[in-house]
Amino acid sequence: MDIKEEIIKVIQLYIKEKLDHAINAQDSIKEYSQSSELKQESKYDTRAIEAGYLKDAQALRIEELKASYEIINSFKPIESNIVISGSLVTIDIEGDTHEYFISPVMAPKAYKIKDKEVLIATVMSPLGQGLLNLEEGDDFELTLGGEDKIITLLKVD
Repeated sequence: MDIKEEIIKVIQLYIKEKLDHAINAQDSIKEYSQSSELKQESKYDTRAIEAGYLKDAQALRIEELKASYEIINSFKPIESNIVISGSLVTIDIEGDTHEYFISPVMAPKAYKIKDKEVLIATVMSPLGQGLLNLEEGDDFELTLGGEDKIITLLKVD
């Protein structure tokens, strides 16, 4: 199994864990929203309304996680000499070199393999957006920690 496949497996497990947690939370919210404790005590008591909003928001979160899980489970990275979703890139940020995997979906921030840390950026993050479609040697400017930094793409795998 190559490093990209390993990272994809880590992302699959990460999203599955988030999905399981969200489903458990939804069950708790549903139970709470149906409890007798939420019987309105006055016209200003909004606990039942708020529980309904929370239940709806949690249902939306679950749908988003399910969609991400489906995407990552069917995702197959392809080789390219430009940065695309699934690329493993080496970048230079003003003298500091970092390796990133460009993920199509939410992911943990880093993955350690063989004493080497690979950071993970999603295609929707500012870094991921800046790197997409670049070729080796290209650079761009990105604000990190309130400072403008020059990011140079050193390698695309």
